[in-house]
Amino acid sequence: MRQEERGTSPDEPAACQSASDMLKQVSEEIAQFEAKKLPELKAELDAFVKKQEELVKAYKESYPAFREKWCLQQQQVQQLYSALKCSFPPPSKDWKKIVEECICKRLHELNCLAKRIEKRKRCCSGPLERARDEARSGLDAAKADLDVLKSLGGRIQALLDDDAALIKEINTLMSGSDHAVVLWLFWFRLLPNHTKLAPADLQEDCKKLGDGETPEKLCGTVYGQPCKEEPGGCTPPEDEDADYPHDGQRPLPWLMPPRDYGTALDCAWQTYRESKDAWAQAAMEYAASPDDIEALKKKLEEDKKAVEGRIKECLKNAKPGDDCCEEPDDEGGAKQTSA
Repeated sequence: MRQEERGTSPDEPAACQSASDMLKQVSEEIAQFEAKKLPELKAELDAFVKKQEELVKAYKESYPAFREKWCLQQQQVQQLYSALKCSFPPPSKDWKKIVEECICKRLHELNCLAKRIEKRKRCCSGPLERARDEARSGLDAAKADLDVLKSLGGRIQALLDDDAALIKEINTLMSGSDHAVVLWLFWFRLLPNHTKLAPADLQEDCKKLGDGETPEKLCGTVYGQPCKEEPGGCTPPEDEDADYPHDGQRPLPWLMPPRDYGTALDCAWQTYRESKDAWAQAAMEYAASPDDIEALKKKLEEDKKAVEGRIKECLKNAKPGDDCCEEPDDEGGAKQTSA
């Protein structure tokens, strides 16, 4: 260390970090390490790396059969689409009115209730609590994506089986008295599920099946209506929505090309690791200074018990005047009397 860094002269003590500050710093570093739970992450990675190659190989072998089954269902979905159009002819808008009245309004009510719950929660949460909860949501989403990818073949098979059951149910209902129920089963369940699974190498026409009549477009008018304000409800502070690393990617699962599967797994692990680190940091900051309602209530009770002592301590240091009969000077202050 150079002389000038230690002091202006050999006899002058160096300006060093205090031991108490160093203890605080070391404690924070230990807390950060413990919060990341790296040994736990290493154990997860050890278990996965041992079977990653096997997963990729199994998916590559299963993909042709998955794609063939999807393409067969694509033909069946196209037939149902045409049959529905004949059952509810384009010149008539009645079927879309039925959809708005029976489906869209009820889904919108659910969405408004969810927003009301989130609004109440946001009004009552502190900044650190909010940051912790957002980081937790990001970690949960990253973990969910990773779990889907680790079992991609099984997830795809399950969805293909669900779609096969829906196709059978819709065909049965088409000739029955509950004909209108197919509006829900086809437009809001079968078609979205089927489209979600679509492989990447489709012809453009196949990708456009029902594109103009997605649930979002069929319910666009209803969804665009504002939710009713809750009487006496609070107004939460405005802030930006959380932006998680996995946002913007195609929702899982889908029939991704086998050549991309290994890379997708690696990227999912990276996102999971980053989300775990973000969660650890936010959780640590919250734990160091909790600002939720229960923490504030606890602090209130503690402050109630301590307030009298604090008041007395403050009063002991106060120096009030001791002569109430002093005459004020011209500027409103007390005149100084001679001894």
